[in-house]
Amino acid sequence: MSKQNTALLLSRYIWLIDTIYSAGHISREEIDRRWCRSLLSNGEMAIPERTFHRYKDAIQELFQINIAYSKLHGYYIDNTNDLQRDELRKWMINTFAVNNLIKDGVQLRKHILRLSQCLLVSSTLLPFLRPFATMYACV
Repeated sequence: MSKQNTALLLSRYIWLIDTIYSAGHISREEIDRRWCRSLLSNGEMAIPERTFHRYKDAIQELFQINIAYSKLHGYYIDNTNDLQRDELRKWMINTFAVNNLIKDGVQLRKHILRLSQCLLVSSTLLPFLRPFATMYACV
């Protein structure tokens, strides 16, 4: 596995930990809603079920964080007390989470700049395109 793939996987694990931990309890549907808004999703609408469970198992193995499930409340971090007491693990997870936020911000900035450039071009061209739009408009 390449360094880039490893970094992406770690980022996804941290995203999942942070999402569940921040929510307290969260449904799988809500995780998927938040996932599709994340830049880590690469356009995926949901985390496939098998992938979700692989991530969950890897998080348990790497970080000793147990993501548990309750039919009544959904997914939650089972050992939050252990996590809150372990300063090194908490620092590491927070550092990765902040790194993910920064990456999301940079990517979002690029998308906004690209969109603003497109809007600028389209508003400049709009007067020239308006006659064609009315000529070919569906009535």
